[in-house]
Amino acid sequence: MDSRLKKEVAAIGNNVYWPAAAGILRPHDDTLLQEGGSLGLWIYDNLERDDAVSSDLQKRKLAVIGRPWAVEPASDAAADQEAAEMIGEQLKKLPFNKICLGLLDAILKGFSVGEILWKVDGKRIVPRKILMRDQRRFYFNAQSELLLISWNNLYPGEAVPERKFIVHRYGAKDDNPYGVGLGSILFWPVYFKQNGARFWSTYLDRFGNPALIGRLPSSTEEERARFLAILRDFSQETNIVLPEGYEIELLQAAATGGGTLSHEAFCKYNDNRITRTILGDGDANSGRGGGAMAAAAIIRNEVRLELVQADADLLADTLNESLLTWITDFNFPNANPPRIKWDVTLPEDLKAKAERDKILYDMGYKPDLEYINRTYDGAWSERPVTATPPVSAATTDGTTASTPENELPSAFAEPSPDSALQAAQAVVDAATPPDDLLQEALAPIIQPILDRLQDGATPQEMMGWLASTYPQMDTSQMTELLARAFFAAETWGRLNGQRTN
Repeated sequence: MDSRLKKEVAAIGNNVYWPAAAGILRPHDDTLLQEGGSLGLWIYDNLERDDAVSSDLQKRKLAVIGRPWAVEPASDAAADQEAAEMIGEQLKKLPFNKICLGLLDAILKGFSVGEILWKVDGKRIVPRKILMRDQRRFYFNAQSELLLISWNNLYPGEAVPERKFIVHRYGAKDDNPYGVGLGSILFWPVYFKQNGARFWSTYLDRFGNPALIGRLPSSTEEERARFLAILRDFSQETNIVLPEGYEIELLQAAATGGGTLSHEAFCKYNDNRITRTILGDGDANSGRGGGAMAAAAIIRNEVRLELVQADADLLADTLNESLLTWITDFNFPNANPPRIKWDVTLPEDLKAKAERDKILYDMGYKPDLEYINRTYDGAWSERPVTATPPVSAATTDGTTASTPENELPSAFAEPSPDSALQAAQAVVDAATPPDDLLQEALAPIIQPILDRLQDGATPQEMMGWLASTYPQMDTSQMTELLARAFFAAETWGRLNGQRTN
């Protein structure tokens, strides 16, 4: 085998389009390089002062932090099981959610750095603290190794010990160790929004408050200065005293071009750009209503769930390759490192599941007690069935038929199997609708769906159309047929139960 197949040939240090300067790599973030200047990553810290950026970033980060996590062993081997159990206990002793929240700062800035303080606990070497550090204090060299900027070594920085720093990256294309965070995209919407709000304030000040025009008879320079002071006080005072001959007129400027609505729309537009960048979708409900709004909400939730899954997987990969591997190497040299994993699946809708179980029960399937306890999370037991009281038999003339003293009433007599079965079947046959009637009832519901699909409607359009159209469809026939079907099922169950007893 050619030895070059085992080595990295197109390493980032050999990139002629992004050469290292004095052995130090530069970030691949054009916004940071062009607008950051001496401030560097501080321009991205400043973005979090915007309410929309701060709110949406918190939603995205907390969506990961709020999910349950678990440390899974690499295999069923005893050493792997012991390593996973021990590491899981150690992580619970740390403020783990706070640590993960700090590492997720890479979403905005491209990378984040956490310093591990180790300690000896009996026979184990475990992390005592993990402290988040300012990204501006670090460089990466041509080998993508972390360098610390200190007073002793301002440039290019000093090498850091192995197994000391956790580096989490986001958007690291082409093995760029700095990554590319969302700040590179968010900088301009926030910039335009802030300037738009500034112009909006100027507009409101200019057109919201009328200008004052003062008229006075021929006067000296001193009198004009005194009158100008009166005009300045007029904007703050409710009552003023004017000398005789002095006049004040209010001049209201006429706003044109949409006025304040244009400024408000511009700010909302940039807010939508911010939300779309961070959460994957902006104002999805704009210009929509009814079923379209419901369909858009479903799609938006699915997009956000995919983002949460991606963020959780990236964070898990970082911790698995660093912290969990290092703890294993220190304490279990013969074990394979375990893996941490976040559960991002949505909780099951128990109401929908209960409705499905009821449909299956009505079809004749009975769930066992173990399934009920496992699914609905409780200690359930079967409810005792109350016997139905007997009904007196009536004669043709309206009187109640008598029962001989030496005979049991018919309700308590041993029923004939054939007669009970025939009676139940007769009830079911009478309540069961014929096939042609069932098709006739379904036609007003199914045919519009088929017509819509033949017109080439997309799945998203179908979801919105169904949500808004179904409440208006004619389902009266189907409702009647379902009522008859439920009656037949209930009657069959009662008669069949009496036959069994």
